[in-house]
Amino acid sequence: MKRFVRAALSEKPKAQLARELGVRVGQLRTWRLEFEKEAVNGIAKPDRSAAEDLEQLRRENARLKMEIEILKKAAIYFAREAK
Repeated sequence: MKRFVRAALSEKPKAQLARELGVRVGQLRTWRLEFEKEAVNGIAKPDRSAAEDLEQLRRENARLKMEIEILKKAAIYFAREAK
């Protein structure tokens, strides 16, 4: 977000800023509006989507680890059967 604020202070066109930041112009506008609200209210909105994404990634990571363990055991089993 700090990078966005610095970029927003520049005199570059929005489309160019969005390209440099690797985001869409709509996302840039959303960030600007959130930043303006925070400046007025002095309160930062909690980023629940990031927390939800993190939790989802943790669940997926646990599931993938379990799948890897199952596949390892299956590989060992079939290697023994092949002998």
